[in-house]
Amino acid sequence: MVRSGNQTVSRFCQAGVILTAEYDFSAASDITRCLILPLKEQLSLPKGLSPAFSAHLLRQFAAWTVTHMEVLKQVITGFLEESNGTLAPRMHTNYACLRGVFACLLMSLNTPSHDVAVLTKRLKKQVNRSTDHQEELLNALHSTVKRCNLSAILLVGMKDYFSLAKNLDHLDKHDGILWHGDLCLRKAPLLSFVRRQPGYQNYTIRRIVQELSDIDALVVQGDEYTVSLGKKGNKKKAPRV
Repeated sequence: MVRSGNQTVSRFCQAGVILTAEYDFSAASDITRCLILPLKEQLSLPKGLSPAFSAHLLRQFAAWTVTHMEVLKQVITGFLEESNGTLAPRMHTNYACLRGVFACLLMSLNTPSHDVAVLTKRLKKQVNRSTDHQEELLNALHSTVKRCNLSAILLVGMKDYFSLAKNLDHLDKHDGILWHGDLCLRKAPLLSFVRRQPGYQNYTIRRIVQELSDIDALVVQGDEYTVSLGKKGNKKKAPRV
């Protein structure tokens, strides 16, 4: 609550800080909204860097900010206007603000130019570590998210992946065949291709059959999971697909 003339004005904090080492990221937005510091072991900090000393520096920076708000805004804006490369927009914004605030913190402490260069280089190195780690988390998360249904996946496979025989005589040397307009595949190449797709890593042949049936994309001509296409010219049955 602050007073403005004869009126009392309410102002609410619109920022928050969460420090955690045990948060399990379940969405891309969780990963990109955070500043992540990947640690493999306990930090070894100088004895002089006590909580009280850190608080003193923050208090001094806060006091400096009150009288240098325009400088802070200009510095942060400069970092925000830099190219974000391949970073997600939210990650670019977060780290641009961090770099801008860090630069102003050094400014508020009258840090010698040599030390500014050294400390800025260290921050850049850590930012690169953090963004690399976040990209790894995003890639791992994306690999578990389905991007399309099985019908679309098999259509791509038919065009770019599966080796299809032109007739039954050569079926045993291929992944499958187009039989009366229907895509017929062997179990092994079908499972292998489907399990390579994001979100389908743990699929079984039964689950594939069920989902294709659910979307009316499966033609069953034999038993529940395999189809006998007929006989070759030598009277030997074609491989079951």
